[in-house]
Amino acid sequence: MKKFEFRLEPVLRLRDQAEKVKQKEFALAVQEVRRCETDIVYVLSEIDVSHEGLREAETREIEPWQLIFHRRYLNHLQKQLGKLHAELQALAKKAEAKRLELVEASKRKKSLEKLKGRRRDEYVYEAAREEQKMFDEIGGVFRERLKNV
Repeated sequence: MKKFEFRLEPVLRLRDQAEKVKQKEFALAVQEVRRCETDIVYVLSEIDVSHEGLREAETREIEPWQLIFHRRYLNHLQKQLGKLHAELQALAKKAEAKRLELVEASKRKKSLEKLKGRRRDEYVYEAAREEQKMFDEIGGVFRERLKNV
């Protein structure tokens, strides 16, 4: 009997490739989220350092321009932090959308893989039936010859 051949194998390969593309897109989206989170942590640490510097400066005599400089720098960091939080929300939404696309691509591929498995099982079952028929036929011919002897 000929070997098993799944007619939809090219479609399965295409769905596998599509799933891999979606995996890469999702990985890049997650990487962008992680980068933004790292930037937020950095800005928060800069705010802490600046606050500490301002507290130190208030314990000794400080020039008014230095105080203004620290306040402006803190305001800049707070604005940057706000922008980063907004960017993080947008990136998280994008990553979630990419995750859903990946889940859908995986489902589509999985459904074809299940179909392929069922078709392979049917093929194996039919091959076993054909083989059993052949053995039964050989056994019948052998019995006939033994009767005639």
